[in-house]
Amino acid sequence: MLPAWLHSCPQGAQKLLCRRVGVALGLLCCMCLVHSDMQGCLSACLCAGDVVACSGRNISSVSMHGLTFASRLDLSYNQISVLDAEWTPVPLAKLDTLILSHNVISHLSPGSLCRLPILRYADLSSNRLRSLSALTFCELQHLEVLLLFNNQISEISPQSFAGLHSLHRVYLSWNRLTEFPTGILVGKLSLPHLEFLDLSNNLLTGVPVHDIMSLPSRQQAGIYLHGNPLVCDCALHALLWYWARRSFLPVIDFRGDYTCFLSGFGTAVSPLPLNCSGRVMDAPLDYERGVSKVHVGDTLILHCGDSAPAQLHEPLLWLTPAQSVLWPGDHTEALRVYPNGSLLLTAARPEDSGTYTCITFMSMGNLSRTVEVVVRERDPNDQTFSTALTTLASCGTSLVLVLLYLYLTPCHYWCKDKKASRLARNHANVWGGTRYETEGDTHTSRTGSPVVGVVFTLPDDGNASYTQGISAGPMDDALGGTVNTHDS
Repeated sequence: MLPAWLHSCPQGAQKLLCRRVGVALGLLCCMCLVHSDMQGCLSACLCAGDVVACSGRNISSVSMHGLTFASRLDLSYNQISVLDAEWTPVPLAKLDTLILSHNVISHLSPGSLCRLPILRYADLSSNRLRSLSALTFCELQHLEVLLLFNNQISEISPQSFAGLHSLHRVYLSWNRLTEFPTGILVGKLSLPHLEFLDLSNNLLTGVPVHDIMSLPSRQQAGIYLHGNPLVCDCALHALLWYWARRSFLPVIDFRGDYTCFLSGFGTAVSPLPLNCSGRVMDAPLDYERGVSKVHVGDTLILHCGDSAPAQLHEPLLWLTPAQSVLWPGDHTEALRVYPNGSLLLTAARPEDSGTYTCITFMSMGNLSRTVEVVVRERDPNDQTFSTALTTLASCGTSLVLVLLYLYLTPCHYWCKDKKASRLARNHANVWGGTRYETEGDTHTSRTGSPVVGVVFTLPDDGNASYTQGISAGPMDDALGGTVNTHDS
């Protein structure tokens, strides 16, 4: 039915023209309604089903309206400088791929990716990002691949990748990182499913060998370190040599790109033939950690196992906190590795604190035992208590020895003199008229018999003797002792 105003048109040609204008306006309104129902493809983009391609359209700001149908959004090769939290007013519930590479993005606002709940693939490579702040990626639980290579990233917050539990691959090459992002691999915020970490061509001078070697082989096999100005040391040599023996792709595919710089010389050499004694064999690692606390000046012995073996049956090495490698027979100023594999630390110092890792290379698999050594200063209160206890123990020991000497020592001269006096009194009672005479004199008793000098030798001690004058007669053995008669 025609609108009422068309009936008011004049007759003839004017009436026909008026009706044609009305029909055209009606069709235009219908087209607007259809366009609104389709949510429309942006004028600067090309839409093909659920794919929205906006690449190379010189777009400088992002405002995505009506793209709730998109599963892939390509905004690469534009002039986008900031991605703020309102770049999409409504959640893009179907979007699983976002490509923002080759722009000039220098900042990702917190929450800028929070409205992409099922995002699995994010490409932010070849931009101007300088840092990654905490929760930049909004704990995207489905994110699996993250491309951040060819930026200017020099700082990564420990919480940047928090909550990305499904993340498998992270590309951080060609940035300006000077520190290895250990938190990605080790710690309570680590990514358990991460199997590919590209840190090549950054500014890394060292890597945490202890932490890397404690990882499962599937994670070690995906760490790319080539193209960094690494400092040459035997710990790095042991790590790369182990990877080469296991045929890990980061070393096999880029063997010629691994160089390290001799400390103090600035000369680049290959770390793989670095002159370090010993050998490394291939096998997966099992991990065990312990803690040992000592005081300054103490001596500490660390074993690879629960106790020191009498003989070493498998090759092993020790990694020290100073990133040096010690094999059996090696020694430094404070450290020595015995032939049985035990590590001796003498005159411990605070700077000796750190992680000591022993790796035993076994035919059925490598055993890695890590000990955290803490060297502490002595507490003066503990030393005072120890001195007082030692003094008290010494006094008690001295008192016991004095009592033993007074009451339990053998009886010598005093006891013997007392016994001789008792015997002399007994003899005097038996021989009432006899007098003690000096040897060689002869006297006459009251009976008129000649008196001779007699020497009595007591049975219990031949050294105790005395002389008594008795009359000679038939009583030679009357006293029960040995009687020697001498004529005077």
